[in-house]
Amino acid sequence: MILAHLLAERFSGPPITFASMHPGWVDTTALRTSLPTFYGAMGRFLRTPEQGADTVVWLTACEGVKGTPGQFWFDRRVAREYLFPWTRESAEARAQLLSLCEERGGMRLDERLGRAA
Repeated sequence: MILAHLLAERFSGPPITFASMHPGWVDTTALRTSLPTFYGAMGRFLRTPEQGADTVVWLTACEGVKGTPGQFWFDRRVAREYLFPWTRESAEARAQLLSLCEERGGMRLDERLGRAA
């Protein structure tokens, strides 16, 4: 979510729209092995992989998403990003994340998209 916002701030406008999404709790091997108790309790309520992929596939194809940069999506709708206001990251944490991504990627994100840094 944070990166979608940061990238949308830097690179607003066509042809790129940055977004983030949550697939919901999906029945996957990773969930079964990493959270076995949760899986045991919630297994019958979990989404299929196809259901989990629905919003991300829709985001790539939907013309209506253009003009909504940096939004967080769940079930094809813009969703609330923070359950509790006090869990929002600080401006310093956002800057540190961007710096880490640039450092690990070996380039400034502006350069990656062909723009002057």
